[in-house]
Amino acid sequence: MVTRSTLSRFALFVLLPVVLVAFAQEAPAQPAAAGAAQAGDDGRDPLRQLSRQYARRSAAKSKERAAAAKIPPAAHEIHAPVLAFSQEHRASCLVFLGDRLPAGSLPDVDGTPRALTETRGRKLTAVVFWSADNPYGLDQFQEMQNELVPLADEGVQVVAIHVGAAPTDYAQLCRDNGQDMLCLLDADGAYFAQVASRKLPRTYLLDADGSIVWLDMEYSRATRYDLRNALHYFLQR
Repeated sequence: MVTRSTLSRFALFVLLPVVLVAFAQEAPAQPAAAGAAQAGDDGRDPLRQLSRQYARRSAAKSKERAAAAKIPPAAHEIHAPVLAFSQEHRASCLVFLGDRLPAGSLPDVDGTPRALTETRGRKLTAVVFWSADNPYGLDQFQEMQNELVPLADEGVQVVAIHVGAAPTDYAQLCRDNGQDMLCLLDADGAYFAQVASRKLPRTYLLDADGSIVWLDMEYSRATRYDLRNALHYFLQR
């Protein structure tokens, strides 16, 4: 007859090795965890390293775009820009191809009023409406140094208009990213309200007379491609 005591001893005999093996496997993990914590204290935290690697890759890509900005695509790759807007997006555009941006003046970083009609480039003017609160707009503003400013020698003027109240670090953002372009502030959004009803960021390409020859209302890989094509298409013309 098998008693309860016998069963208990048998269960202990079977389970004890399993517990010991599990403990042995877990024991080495404790120093590793402590090491990971120490790594975080001295700046070798894995997440921090990944973040730094991403920043380095992003900076490298930015430099690549800046170097490539001046180089026009092959002749067979350049084509007349084509706009494909939905009805909803088209309805949000208060000015469109062939129109001019409204007249007016906006303050620069120093607070000096600058007339929009006096900001035209010799050949083209790239005007970007952005907001620091919009991640896509902020990304585009930070990349304008690499994608647009390099074409200044070709006669392209670059204007960045921040829509909405300036963030606390606005002046620093302009110093870090906008030193080679004209940064203007549309604090109450009244100027932008004459251009579009919504949707940031927006990019407008103007000819030497100030007429809109191309525009888009987002910032993505497709936008970068289309903007580069439009810039070189109209520069060659």
